[in-house]
Amino acid sequence: MRIDCLQQGAEFPRLQASALLIRDGGLRAVVDCGERSSRVAILTGLAGCQTSPREVELLVLTHLHFDHCENVDLFERALVVVHWREVELLERLLRETTVDGLRALLLEHHQALPPFYLRRILQKLTDHRDDYARLLVDRGRLHLVEREQQALGGLQIVQTPGHSIGHLAVGVPGDRPVWIVGDAVTSLRDWLAPGSEAPTFCWNAAEAHRTRRAIGQWESVVVPGHGSPFDACTGAPVPFRDLR
Repeated sequence: MRIDCLQQGAEFPRLQASALLIRDGGLRAVVDCGERSSRVAILTGLAGCQTSPREVELLVLTHLHFDHCENVDLFERALVVVHWREVELLERLLRETTVDGLRALLLEHHQALPPFYLRRILQKLTDHRDDYARLLVDRGRLHLVEREQQALGGLQIVQTPGHSIGHLAVGVPGDRPVWIVGDAVTSLRDWLAPGSEAPTFCWNAAEAHRTRRAIGQWESVVVPGHGSPFDACTGAPVPFRDLR
């Protein structure tokens, strides 16, 4: 399988999520698709890989935070893979009709939620409510992940909760396995932080630490949600070109 970077992830304050294209024979799969401001970059990346959005068969969303999921509509033919608990929470959020109600529900579902992120999420859910609702209306496109792990299109889809309630990671098989882990690990800097350090943004801190320990046992290359790939065993950076 070949992995190409459509958009390089970046940490706060730039806050840009990694977006990856996976190709294997006729399969075209994308993992995470960025926010609206990333739209041109995603399309440019696809064009550089001689791939049309209409050729993408699978779109895996590691979670439904705005910086990972706002360009779903680009991939009109793709099966959208997401955890059922992410969808359930989004449904509850969209039923709230006031900002105060949204704020209360978000705080209820996060042990740690910095004010900046809370403001951004509230803004997104208010300004782009119809876009998020559209994802839920077209249920025929959704593949809701329920099992702890499953194979799909030759990829391994594994539950990695902690950062969000239904977070997923995507395993790409090969001589050197690659795991695309979304915000379960945001960057190499995050990975190398002391193990006892509390996550600054998470649904459940204990689950987040448990997920990170599991990732450390995979002995693979990790592609984090907001940074460059690295070797999980040594911490050494791995260029995207070496994932091909």
